[in-house]
Amino acid sequence: MSRSGWMAVSMTLGLALAGPAESASRIYKCTNAGGDIYYSHAYDAKRCAGGGTQLNSRGVPIKRIARQKTPEELAADKVAAGIAAQKAADKAAADLADRALTSTFATEQELHSYYVEQLTGIDSEIKAAGTALQSQYKSLGELLSAAADAERANKPVPPRVASNIALVRTQMEQQRAHLKNRRARRGELELERDRRVKRFRELTDALAARRAEQSE
Repeated sequence: MSRSGWMAVSMTLGLALAGPAESASRIYKCTNAGGDIYYSHAYDAKRCAGGGTQLNSRGVPIKRIARQKTPEELAADKVAAGIAAQKAADKAAADLADRALTSTFATEQELHSYYVEQLTGIDSEIKAAGTALQSQYKSLGELLSAAADAERANKPVPPRVASNIALVRTQMEQQRAHLKNRRARRGELELERDRRVKRFRELTDALAARRAEQSE
């Protein structure tokens, strides 16, 4: 007799010896990791690694037992769950941004006006930074000229002149960094404006379409 046959015989004898309530409520037919089939009144996770079914007293399947996943499959599921959670979070954030956009601006013109104001402010900062930088260039030139005059006269550069040269150069570097930052911010605002205007149109068009459908 084959191994599976002996298992079936064992299962039958076991059921005969078991009480009627136990045999009616818990009969498991499972496959282990090696593909062997076994029957039992008690669930054994190790022997059910390959999955199986719970049977009633007449041998009819009433509940499926899923195959246990491998460590690699569990790891893949964890990664997939993380991706799904991130997508859900991104969607929630996008929905929130959409609600904020349509609740803040009643019309596309209002949205344009907001960015005109923001860009005008940035342009004023860029202009002021450029003017300040030009002034610093002029001051540095005068200080370097004074230092050159002292060197031509075989005199040491006055400490105050040397200190001011270092100070102006530091200020110029800071002003260049500020100017670069403001120009970059202006570019970001333009991209943000274009993106939000496009999205505002999409949302308002979708709303108009829904209202049209409801009125038909």
